[in-house]
Amino acid sequence: MAENRTATGILTSVDGQTTGRVKVQLEDFTDDFGITTPLATVEFFDLVTPYDHLTPGGALAPRGDDPCFDTGGRSGGGMITPDENGFATATMPAADSGHFLHEIVLHLDWTQIDAETEACMQPVVARAPLTWAE
Repeated sequence: MAENRTATGILTSVDGQTTGRVKVQLEDFTDDFGITTPLATVEFFDLVTPYDHLTPGGALAPRGDDPCFDTGGRSGGGMITPDENGFATATMPAADSGHFLHEIVLHLDWTQIDAETEACMQPVVARAPLTWAE
């Protein structure tokens, strides 16, 4: 997968309220110890959602229709708030322990849920399985 440097995906949500497209661009990042790892810049286009902010994450293995982003191989990309055109951007690690970015997941964070009633701490709002360029 390391030779494939760009990917795209379509965001879908179970309730249909969050939609859009994603584009992922990889670049190599070398840390202070000389270790090089792929870093993903994720661009969100035409993002429509009822939420004022969302947390993007990267699933490092297939998750199926798991409604929670609480466990498993994953990376994180901070928080996004789409602009008036539905554009947002995030940066996240693209690999860990031999696993590589499989899909982009948008989820709620702890400030947006009622921990006493939610089944998980990071409910999935939408996901975009990635198609890597040849």
